[in-house]
Amino acid sequence: MRHPNTRLIALLALVLLGAACGGDRQQAKQAHLANGNAFFEKGDYQKAVLEYRNAVRIDERFGEARYQLARAYEKLQDPAAAFRELTRAADLLPDRTDVQLHAARYLLLAERFDDARTTARKVLAKDVANTEALIILGNASARLKDFDTATRELETAVARAPGDTTLQAALGAVRRVQGNLPDAEAAFRNAVTSNPKSVEARLALANYYWSVGDLAQAEQALTAALALDPEGSAANRSMALLYFATDRPADGEARLLRVIEREPQDPGPHLALGDYYVRTAQYDKARRMVETALALDLDARSRSTVVARSAWIEHAAGNRDVAYKKLNDALTATPKDTEVRAMLARLLLADHRWEEAVTHAKQVVQAEPYRYESHYVHGTASLELQRWDEAAGALRQAAEQAPRTPGPKLQLARIMLVRGDVKGAQQLAREAVDLDPRQPLARAVLVRTYLAARDAAGAEAALGPLATVASESAETQYLVGAVAMLQGRRGEARTAFEKALRLDPGSQDALAGLVEADLAMGRAADADAMLGERLKQRPTDGRLLVLAARTALAQKNPTVAEVHLKKAIESSSTSFTAYEMLARLYWSQGRLEEARGSFEKLAQAQPGQIGPPTMVGIIQQLQGKPKDAQLTYERLLAARPDAPIAANNLAMLLVDHGGNLDVALNYAQVAKKALPEDANVSDTLGMVYFKKGLHSQAVSLFEEATE
Repeated sequence: MRHPNTRLIALLALVLLGAACGGDRQQAKQAHLANGNAFFEKGDYQKAVLEYRNAVRIDERFGEARYQLARAYEKLQDPAAAFRELTRAADLLPDRTDVQLHAARYLLLAERFDDARTTARKVLAKDVANTEALIILGNASARLKDFDTATRELETAVARAPGDTTLQAALGAVRRVQGNLPDAEAAFRNAVTSNPKSVEARLALANYYWSVGDLAQAEQALTAALALDPEGSAANRSMALLYFATDRPADGEARLLRVIEREPQDPGPHLALGDYYVRTAQYDKARRMVETALALDLDARSRSTVVARSAWIEHAAGNRDVAYKKLNDALTATPKDTEVRAMLARLLLADHRWEEAVTHAKQVVQAEPYRYESHYVHGTASLELQRWDEAAGALRQAAEQAPRTPGPKLQLARIMLVRGDVKGAQQLAREAVDLDPRQPLARAVLVRTYLAARDAAGAEAALGPLATVASESAETQYLVGAVAMLQGRRGEARTAFEKALRLDPGSQDALAGLVEADLAMGRAADADAMLGERLKQRPTDGRLLVLAARTALAQKNPTVAEVHLKKAIESSSTSFTAYEMLARLYWSQGRLEEARGSFEKLAQAQPGQIGPPTMVGIIQQLQGKPKDAQLTYERLLAARPDAPIAANNLAMLLVDHGGNLDVALNYAQVAKKALPEDANVSDTLGMVYFKKGLHSQAVSLFEEATE
């Protein structure tokens, strides 16, 4: 029989054992934290991560270890992991102001503005005058378009601490984003007035003037900052960049060399001067700047920046293989290096490797959603791939993050032109020109918007400044020709198109313009000879083949036109123009039955192709056999749901013959997604909406089709 106290003794033993284990666990996690801190101080961040993770495994609510783990991930350039650990640390250490502010900064960068604002308010609840929390609160509110809250909070803070130039500058920045330029300027000036000896306040004022394009005032503010601190690195570097921007390169170079002499361990001036040398094609000097920077004692992030810049220099110098090897080697060693991957995406974009550029840019923005240039690369490459919605989304992100940069606005304007929104494209192009009046691309896009609107006077006026600053570019010469054609001056147009082709033999626009001018002037034989040479080089180019077909028809040679159009459909099964021209050709020759039989045989021989069965359906429609055409399109779309012309035509058949409007809507939307710029598709979708009683959507699409 057991002693009556045996159970109690056993329970006490378990409690004591648990306490002992708890003590061991406490000691173990603290030991891992201490080891991690030691590795962190030595710069061995990989080993630091291992120690901190061991500490967290022992106690997943160990806030200090999670915070240190976040800092180590930062050093290893893994912002996604750093953000994950930082937000957990902030939850576990609610009384640590430094942790809360660190998390709030990340939340702001990650565009989680509501969370950033909430975190900043937690800090302010304990420290009502915390400057950084107030600035984060103001920035988050501004990004949420809650300008009243942002300005109210910062104005209250400025009233409490009128001598705090940082708060004044933050208030100016919020007003700047709001578009309230007079009050923004007043806030930056008040910062200078309240502390005339503050270099930072004068730099903030200079930055404001630079952002609104007032370089003369920016230079005055920088001069005043340098008078207070002649050796100041930030002011000298800013002044050097201003000299470069105002065509005083020798002064800018000299100033940066002095900064490097005074601060030889700072890589920033080396890179800034290297950038100047690249822009002026002084590649050996640029390499020396980068090599000197690489020899410095750099942290991981700075080293990645220098490696990326080194690759950029080699690419600019024409050594593309060397550039890509540098970047790929760096990514092999550190796959999560966003600096290197962002540069790789940029170079791939420059080399027209669109798919690869999109892949790498998306990886960067997934890790660092606040990176403007990667959103821009993603959007621009997607635009070239004609993924209009994806491109527009990425470019809007870029435009929001860099509202004073013309690039995203220009690319969005291009998308709007494709989609027929000429007014919207024109507005964006004008904004881009206002931001950078010396940017030729901005003016070129503006001219194109006037051409799209058939506004010859507006196009000519917009072309004037472009012809002055970039008269020898192929784009400018093409636009000169296009404006002349619109005004009926065909001889001048032809001369300009020829010059554009000499400057850029690969310009499709200039070639199309020259063909158009030749046909209008009765010189079809010249156009035919020129296109024949081009087709030898690019025999499957759909646009060239359509141009060749038009030229053949102008020469009354339908047999050759038919050959070109069939090849065009084979190479580009989404070319409405090629289908339309071929169908019209058969109709004019009375060969519909013969043509249908030919395409039916071709469809059987090439079951995976879209073109032949689509052509069968079109001919059946022309023969007055809508039921047969409907069956043909339905069979094709069952096998190839991505056949846009079949989807468009089937939707219209359903509308015309009392079919299911919901099914018609689905097909019309498929076509619209694939061919957003085609008037026929917009018209079809508009008719579906009209039949469904959705008149406002219908009117919008009819207007788009008409434009």
